[in-house]
Amino acid sequence: MFNYKALYRDYLNFSRDNFLKTYKLWFGNKKASKEKALSSFNNYYKSSFFSFLNDIRLILYLKNPFEFTLKRADDRWDLFEVLDFLCKKKLIEVKNNKIITLNKSILEKLPPILSEREIKKNIEKRLKSKLISQEPVSQIFKTRIKSEYDQLPISTSSAIFLTQKILENLPFSETFLFIGDDDLISLFLTLSYPKAKVLVVDIDKDLLRKIRELSQKFKLKIETQKIDIRKFQKLGKFTGFLANPPQNYFGIKTFVKFGVKNLGEDGGSVFLEVTDENIGNRYILLQKFFYSQNLIIQEVINGKLYYPYCSLHEEDKFIDNQLNRYFDKDFIKKQPKEGIDLWVMEYYPWKIKEPQKGSMFDYL
Repeated sequence: MFNYKALYRDYLNFSRDNFLKTYKLWFGNKKASKEKALSSFNNYYKSSFFSFLNDIRLILYLKNPFEFTLKRADDRWDLFEVLDFLCKKKLIEVKNNKIITLNKSILEKLPPILSEREIKKNIEKRLKSKLISQEPVSQIFKTRIKSEYDQLPISTSSAIFLTQKILENLPFSETFLFIGDDDLISLFLTLSYPKAKVLVVDIDKDLLRKIRELSQKFKLKIETQKIDIRKFQKLGKFTGFLANPPQNYFGIKTFVKFGVKNLGEDGGSVFLEVTDENIGNRYILLQKFFYSQNLIIQEVINGKLYYPYCSLHEEDKFIDNQLNRYFDKDFIKKQPKEGIDLWVMEYYPWKIKEPQKGSMFDYL
């Protein structure tokens, strides 16, 4: 297998040396000392192993390498550094403004960046049936929703989008953790990218049995384990996790804390599904909690994920009756039941020190 860790060690030296050569060219840094620059690099600019892998994935897979600056919300300096490093290692070359991969083995464990259209096409080919965007995933795979576990069936279009975001940010093909999976995203991920290796943990034994059956049928790399995360701490070291917790402040904290404990010293990607049904202004406290877990918020995406209409609880019947005063019943049933925010975060495996007092134009 390609030695990604050795490449990362070489890159850290390359990146540090490059930083110390160029930091005074940045606006506001002309008088900064080399000691301050080195401290700044180690605290704020040094890449984790998985963030490095994500950077080289962008260079290798994007049709236009300058999209790197958009994906990373960054300037061209980091684009050039990663590009220059890969060229000097003779892993890629640039011809006619295109990236050519010289050593194909580097792609072995790096998941591709697929579009929603490509994901949908891959899954339809495996299932030998068309996917309907508004259809709940529970209908595709014939699973039963259990209201006692606070389960809701997500829409197929939402599952495809969520899969696309995971593949966009998944640094390594193995191993990814699903903390609860009544949305069945583990199936969408491994059907669209069969090299993905995942573990699904859940308290619902029937859901896990169904996932195992489908995994065996389609020869997917999915393992399952029935656990109560409130009583369980450590499973292993994972590249990242998707959590769909009970939608309240303590449920989110419990799921995220469990997930972070199962990430290692290499870093990791975190995907969190959140609805604002019982959060309110606790979002401020959640952001403080994310900071305590060493999570950097990269994206908060709304308007893309939703639960189709269903009526499971007394509260659902109550609000339906209230809405019936203004809208037709058939019209209501065609509308989303609930919108979902997707929080995309990156876990850094070391604590970040508070910066010393500096000027407004101090870019170290």
